[in-house]
Order: sequence, then structure tokens, then C-alpha cells
Amino acid sequence: MAGKKDQALVVVLTDMTPTQAGKILDKVVRAKAGEAPLARGTAVVGPKNAVGKMLADGREKLQLGAQKEKEAQNGRTRQLTYLRAKGG
Repeated sequence: MAGKKDQALVVVLTDMTPTQAGKILDKVVRAKAGEAPLARGTAVVGPKNAVGKMLADGREKLQLGAQKEKEAQNGRTRQLTYLRAKGG
């Protein structure tokens, strides 16, 4: 898909039952898989008085995931450079 991938989506929905929240979460996960299969994300269902903590925890997980991905890419780059130097 063309275009710069610099967008994020944050949605907070309140005043629903755990069953309703679970069903909506399932639909969001399925839509994400269809529209943006390579996008990273985190989703959580919990009490509305914990929204701030859930958002902060999700942000931290995404940052850690991005850091691990970058470290893995750096490792692959070093490995490829080594293989080229060895003639592989």
C-alpha cells in the first residue's frame, strides 16, 4: 500500500458489559488483520476506572516491541554484512 505509515488509532469505549466489550474487541482485531496485517498493536478490555493505566501499559508494550524489532533488524543487518564479507 502506498503512503507514509505514520498514523495511529486510539479508541476508548465505555458503559458496556464485558461480553459486549469482548465482541467489539474481536471485531476490531479481525478488521485490523484484514486492513493492516503488518500493523503492530495492543488491545485490552477492563474496567473504565483503569483506562489511563491500560493506555499507559499499551504504549509501553508498543515501545518495547518497536525497540526489540529494531534490535532484531540491526542483528540481521550485521549478519548479512558478515555473510557478504565471507562471500556467502
